Amino acid sequence: MPLTEKGRKIMSAMKEQYGEEKGESVFYASKNAGKITGVDAAEPTPQPAMGGAIPAIPQVDQLTPAPTGGTSGVMTIADIQRENQRFWSGQFSPQPNPKPRNG
Repeated sequence: MPLTEKGRKIMSAMKEQYGEEKGESVFYASKNAGKITGVDAAEPTPQPAMGGAIPAIPQVDQLTPAPTGGTSGVMTIADIQRENQRFWSGQFSPQPNPKPRNG
């Protein structure tokens, strides 16, 4: 990782004091221990990749339909598909509205 001006000064001082290899070793050990900070230049933040394949969306017939025939009054996707198929094939007879609940 590139060093800041402060990092280069500290590195050169440590190399001068401890020798070439030992100075570099002491510098990075001090940096990793948190004893010196602000010595690494900020790297640009990587941007997320753009484009590429779009993950496959499961087809409606591949979904597991919820149980039907209950009294919840909620239509599942499968129920809607069956009604659409019946409607467009000419066999449509809409279900009567359920009785309103008293209460």
